[in-house]
Parts: sequence; C-alpha cells; structure tokens
Amino acid sequence: MEQKVTEENRRPIKEANRITKLLDLGLDASARYPVNVEKVALELTPSFNADPITTVQAGSMGKIDGMLARHPHKDEWAIFYNQDIAHKGRTNFTLAHELGHSTMCSLVRGLFPQLSRAGGTDAGTRLRGGS
Repeated sequence: MEQKVTEENRRPIKEANRITKLLDLGLDASARYPVNVEKVALELTPSFNADPITTVQAGSMGKIDGMLARHPHKDEWAIFYNQDIAHKGRTNFTLAHELGHSTMCSLVRGLFPQLSRAGGTDAGTRLRGGS
C-alpha cells in the first residue's frame, strides 16, 4: 500500500495515523501491541522515505537516550539508543521519538534542500566505530 508523500500528509498526526493504519492492516490484534518500533523503522520507512532508516543499534551512550544520525555517504539514517535504559517502555518511546524526528526531518529536507546533509553524522559515525 504505497502512498505518494506530500507536504500535507507529512504532518505529525497524519503520519502517525498512516503508520497506525498500515500496522492495523498488516498485524492481527494479538501481535499489534506493544508496537515494535524497530520493525516499523526498518521495514516501513523505505516505503515512504527516500532516505530510510536502515540501522537501529543499541550502545552505551551515557546520559543520552537516543539519537538519529545520517549516514555520511548514503541517503540512509540510523537510530542509536542507549542499551543501559532499564525500562523497555522507555526504550520503545525513545525509538518512536527518533522515528518521529526522521519523519518530520524528511519534510524539512524537502522544503529546505540546503539542509539535506545536516544532522548528527559525526556522533553516529563515532558510535559505529568509523572515523
């Protein structure tokens, strides 16, 4: 169920509703909750973002709960989250929060192409062990 992405359907509530409808169509009620945000990020973002999330990775990040980072050489993004967060609900919230940044940043990048390479790539590169 592919849908053309426009500025109008990129608004946060509309985007959340669209993702909810996709999940409702693809999952029965027993598998629906809690939402597997990692799976949503990895499997659904390629269908509605030209620069999808391709990595979701845990790591020790001190006091940082999570971050969204752009790949330095590809049109791809990664979500990094703190593996030391004890509560699974908080981790899921952090993943959803970063997914929201990705969705909304895509709109901003469409409106302001000069910002297309802006983002947290330096931190993401360090977490992945790159230079």
